Amino acid sequence: MVKITTKDNVQIELETKFATQFGLIKNMIEDIGDDSQDLNIPVTNFSSETIYKAIDYLKYSEEKESTEDTKEEKSNNEKLNEDLKFFDYVKLEDEEERNKLFQIILAANYLCNENLLNLGCKKVAEYLKGKTSDEIKTFLGIP
Repeated sequence: MVKITTKDNVQIELETKFATQFGLIKNMIEDIGDDSQDLNIPVTNFSSETIYKAIDYLKYSEEKESTEDTKEEKSNNEKLNEDLKFFDYVKLEDEEERNKLFQIILAANYLCNENLLNLGCKKVAEYLKGKTSDEIKTFLGIP
């Protein structure tokens, strides 16, 4: 088990098999060695809500992989399109929801989980497709 302490001072216990899917944590575990039982990692840039969403994605991804037919080879783009279902709950028209997604993208980048990072960016890109430059500026908060 690995413990993650968040910005709002919540301590989250995470199984090592999930924790190592975050490159940052995996590197820390490797640097410390096998004695990583009491590893407590401060991730004070992000709230517990954001970290829980990132962990939910790891669990969703593992569950999806275990139910997939291993004979069928899919391209990364096809897998990414299927994984977009994970973010179906996000309504990007709502500024609060949009900010939550941006926090998840930032956390994925900070924790080095390329799949979640790509997925979050793809969700934003899908939303912005076909928008005018003024609509994109407004969406991104650019004056």
